[in-house]
Amino acid sequence: MSQAYDHTSLSSDDEELLPSIVVRTPAETRASNMRMIANLGESLNCVSVNCKAASREFGALKDALKATFACKTCGQPPSVPFVLQCGHIHCLDCLEKYLESTMRHFVTTHYCYRPPPAEYVQALREPFVDPHLYLDAVHWIQDNPTPRYQCVHCHELLTRSPVHGFYLRGVMGTLGQEMQASSSGSRSWSDNFFDRYLLF
Repeated sequence: MSQAYDHTSLSSDDEELLPSIVVRTPAETRASNMRMIANLGESLNCVSVNCKAASREFGALKDALKATFACKTCGQPPSVPFVLQCGHIHCLDCLEKYLESTMRHFVTTHYCYRPPPAEYVQALREPFVDPHLYLDAVHWIQDNPTPRYQCVHCHELLTRSPVHGFYLRGVMGTLGQEMQASSSGSRSWSDNFFDRYLLF
C-alpha cells in the first residue's frame, strides 16, 4: 500500500526537487474537463462546417465537369465520345445523325453531286504515300461541290475528322456518371468511319 507523503514537512530545498504538480479540487477538475469538451465540440463543428463546404464545392465541380464532358447535341454522357477540332464533345450517335442528315440534304439539293473516286479518298487520308495523287484529289474537291459540316454547338466549320475521346469514358466513370445506353456503344467503328462524309 502506497504511503501518502506530507509535503508540508518538506523543506523549501526539497520542494524544488519535486516535479511541478498542479493539484485541483474535484470542482476545478470538472470545470477543466467541461472546457476541454467544449473546445473539442467547437473543433468538431469547424471540421463539420469545412467538410460541408468542401462537399458542396466538390459537388459543384462534379456538375461542371459532367456538363463539360456531356454531348453538346443531346446533353447526355457519351457512350462513344468524339472530340471535334473545336474541342467540343459529341457522342457517335448524335454525330452520325447530324452528318448523315447534312449529307442527305446536300445530295438532294445538288443534283450534280458525285462522290470522289476511291483512290482520291485514300490519297486524302494518306497524303504522303503519293503526293501527286493527293494534289489531284485536292483539286477534285476544290472543283466539285461537297457538303459543309459544322459543330452544332459553336458552328465552327469542320475540316478534319473527329477524334475518338476514349479517355473520356474513364473520366465519366470516375465522376460516377453512368454512360448512356446507345446503339453505338455496342458497335465497332474504324479510323475511316467518317470518310464517306469527306472528313479526313
